[in-house]
This record gives sequence, C-alpha cells and structure tokens, in this order.
Amino acid sequence: MFLHQSFHGSRMSTTGVFKTPPAWPEDVPFETWKTEIEAWILITDLAKTKQGLAVALSLSGRKKEVAFEKTLAELNAETGLTTLLDHLQATFAQEGTDRSFELYLKVQGQRCSAGTMHDYLQDFVKAYNRISKLGVKLPEPVLACKLL
Repeated sequence: MFLHQSFHGSRMSTTGVFKTPPAWPEDVPFETWKTEIEAWILITDLAKTKQGLAVALSLSGRKKEVAFEKTLAELNAETGLTTLLDHLQATFAQEGTDRSFELYLKVQGQRCSAGTMHDYLQDFVKAYNRISKLGVKLPEPVLACKLL
C-alpha cells in the first residue's frame, strides 16, 4: 500500500493511492476478508479492469491457485473482481462453514474458570462477536442461559 503524506505547518494533507489489496491471512474468514476488499475498492485508484487481477496476485498458496483457475481475460475485465470473489466464495464456502462451527463450539464451551466474571463476559463477547461476523446468531434465550 502506498500512502504519501505531507505536512504543512500544523495541517496534514494526505493523498493516497491504494493499489495493493488487503492480504487474506489463513486465520481470517472469507467474509471478513471480503469486507476488507470492499473497503479497498472504495479507496483504490486502480482501474476497475485491473482490480480482479491485483487481488488474485495478492493471494498466496491454495487461494492463489484457486484464483488462477480463472483466465487472465476473466480477471482483467470490468467484472473481474466480482468473478474472482464469486469463485473464491464458492470454493471456500465449506471451509467457512467449518470455521463457523468451530467458533460456535468455542462459544458453547465457554466456561467461567478461575478468572473473574468480568473476564468470562469479555471472553464470551469476543467469541460471540467472531461467530456473529460469520452470520451465526444465537437466540436471546440461549445467550441468557450462557450467563447462568
């Protein structure tokens, strides 16, 4: 990511040219990364026809292999990024479901140990927020039971 900042007295002016898309680390779910890509789209100066290819090149490992199952022409088109995101979502959807279930089990297994009630609540809220971001919502009665 390239960011140029210049300072004028006490005033700072920033002009940004964000050409490098956000990385997709192994421990980040697809939906979270996709939200980062959507934010990047709003601030990048990269031409729309180049965005799909730029995102594909920013990936690594299996994710990059899956991305390049699409042709260069498909990725370097006006709809290249949408094509890529749809393909990645279809390929990695099951892994996201597996991750959602794994995080759900963490919430279910949350127990108040030797720590304080405050610590328990803080850990529970963190775990619940992680599964919420993946679209998993627990009914309020279930959440209330977790506090008993």
